[in-house]
Amino acid sequence: MFQGLAVVLSVVVGQMSDEYFQDPHPLRTLYRGPVLRLLDDPQTRLTLGLNSQQSANLIEFQRGLDKKQDEFFAKTESDHGRRFDQLKSGMDERQKRFLADFEKAVGESARRKLTGKALHFWGDLAPFAVGVAEELGVSRSQRSAAEAAVERFARKRNDVAKAGGKPDEFDILVKALAHDLANLLTPEQRRKRDALAGPKPNWAPELYVESEAARQERENRPPTQEVFRDPRRLLKLVQVDDVLDVLKFKPEDRRQIVRWAREKSEEEKELAILKKDDADTTRTRAAKLASFDERVEKGLAERLGPVKFERLKQIRWQLGGAGAVFGDSVRKEVGINDQQFHATIARLHATIEKAQAEDASVSDESELHKRRAKRQQELDDVLDRSLSEDQRKKWRQLQGEPLDKATLHRIARRL
Repeated sequence: MFQGLAVVLSVVVGQMSDEYFQDPHPLRTLYRGPVLRLLDDPQTRLTLGLNSQQSANLIEFQRGLDKKQDEFFAKTESDHGRRFDQLKSGMDERQKRFLADFEKAVGESARRKLTGKALHFWGDLAPFAVGVAEELGVSRSQRSAAEAAVERFARKRNDVAKAGGKPDEFDILVKALAHDLANLLTPEQRRKRDALAGPKPNWAPELYVESEAARQERENRPPTQEVFRDPRRLLKLVQVDDVLDVLKFKPEDRRQIVRWAREKSEEEKELAILKKDDADTTRTRAAKLASFDERVEKGLAERLGPVKFERLKQIRWQLGGAGAVFGDSVRKEVGINDQQFHATIARLHATIEKAQAEDASVSDESELHKRRAKRQQELDDVLDRSLSEDQRKKWRQLQGEPLDKATLHRIARRL
C-alpha cells in the first residue's frame, strides 16, 4: 500500500517542493522515510530544541539507524533491483517503527518539530507520507488517491518525455499534480498542516551524509587536485581568436570581452583546484563550479547579445562532434529518450569491443594510427545511425551553419 507515492516522493520531490531541495540519495529516503531522512541535515537537528541527554540519545539513535541501514544495503549490494523491491516491502511498517523509536529517544516535541520541517522541505507530497499523514489525520483512502495521482503524473511525464516535450510542458504537469494533491486534503487537515509546519526555515537541508567517505577523500587527496573541466566550455571558447573572428567582434568589444573572460578564468582556476587542506570535497567543489558556469553563461549572454551568444553555442556543439548530441541537455532538446540513449551506448560498447579484438595483434604504430582514425569514424557512424531523421534535423539546427574543418581544427588546438 502507498508504495508508488513513496518511490516518487524520494525521486522527483525536487520538482515538487522548494527549488533549493534535491535528494541526492533517494534509496536512503525510501529506507528511513522522508521525515527521519531530514535528521541527516545538521541544521535541522539543531532546531529540534534538544537538551544534552536528548542530544546524546539522538546520536545513539542515528548510529543504530545507520548500522541497520548498512546491514540492509549490504545484502543487496550487487543487485539494485532486488534492493529496490526489498525497500518497498514492508515500507510503511518499518518507517512507523523507526519514528516510534525516534520519539522514545528524543520526545514527542522534537518529533513534531521534525515533522513540521518535512512539510516545508518535501512540499505537496509530505502530507501523505508516513509520520505526517498520522499527524494530520489523512486517511488510507486519501493516501491511495494521492498514490493514484502520482502514478498518473509519472505516466504523463514519461509520455511527454518520449514525445520530446519542452520544459514548460513538464512544469504544467508538476503544477497539475500539486493542485490534485492539495485538493485531496480537507480544510481541517490544511489547518493542521499549516499549524504543524510553523515558520518557513531559512536554510537549505544538506542531505549528503557520506561524511566518513568525505573525510577519507580529504586524507587521501594529493597536495592539489584539479576538478575536470570540459575544454569546450563557453568561457574557454570566447578567448580564442578564431572564435572571436567568427563572431565578428569589433576591436574595442573584443578587448572588453577577453578582459572579462580572463578575470572569470582566474576565478574558475581558484575553484577548480582543490588543495589537500581544503575542507570541502570534490562533490561540493563540482557543485560550486556548476553554479559558476551558470553565472558565466548568463554573463556571456548579456555581453554578447542573443545572435552572437547563439552562434557561440553552435560552435561548441560543432566541436563536440557526433557524441555531443547525446549529452544530457542536448539529447532532451533533440528528443532522445532514455531507451534510445541506452541502446546507443550498448551499440557503442559492442563496436569498441569488436575493434579492440581486431586490433589486439597489431603492433605497428603507423598502422594503429590509421586504424584509430577509422575506428573513430565507425563510432560516429553508430551515433549518427541511432538518430531518426527528425532528430538529425534538430541536431543540425542546433549546430547552425557549419564552420570549415580548418577553422574548427584551429579552434580545437587552442582549447
